Amino acid sequence: MLITIFYAGLEVSQRQIMGKDVKISSRPPGCPLSCPPSSMERVWLPPADSLSNPAQSQALASLLPFLERGVMLACTPSGLFIHRLCQGRVFWSGPGAPHHDRPNKLDRQEELVQLFDKKRFSQELTVYQEMGGQPPQFKVTLCFGEEFPDNEPVTDKLITVQVELPWARQQLEEVMSFRESLAKTWPANRLCEKLPLTSVESSNQPIPIWEHPLFASDSLDWEN
Repeated sequence: MLITIFYAGLEVSQRQIMGKDVKISSRPPGCPLSCPPSSMERVWLPPADSLSNPAQSQALASLLPFLERGVMLACTPSGLFIHRLCQGRVFWSGPGAPHHDRPNKLDRQEELVQLFDKKRFSQELTVYQEMGGQPPQFKVTLCFGEEFPDNEPVTDKLITVQVELPWARQQLEEVMSFRESLAKTWPANRLCEKLPLTSVESSNQPIPIWEHPLFASDSLDWEN
């Protein structure tokens, strides 16, 4: 997982998580900088003085204590899941969100909420590769303390955390590269509809495209 933290639209921290589970929370007062060994990695929300704007910094200082218990993220073979533990409200958006035009709130409950469905992503990626259209989403955005998504831009939110699965990005980039390469060769493929007739074709018998004189040159690059 790649976790990026934004305060008022400014990136204040980024961390690559190598394990399958991670907890994101604010640091309680008096908590040591180093934590005891644990199977779950920890990502701390930076302190309020990370913002230079006094009003924003004060608002951040008021919100962080409500996020000390944080949220837990878990990667499984079927996708990405979250469990809200903190007292502060948490909202989110992403490919698995039930709503895209109004806030999605995470309730404090025991069962996990699925943020990203691996099977659904693979299906949408296959459709995009074959048919085009909109590429599938692979990023999830968490918003702490404020409703999201709403009419305000995400950059106006005090605390947002972007969660990205690098393998999903890699697969999408590979498909997009394939489609771009295909688009470059498409005009050449369309030439077969406008090629001049040759003596071989005078009997109304079409010849294979690779035997046409126009494609006889060794200088043509078929891979590009």
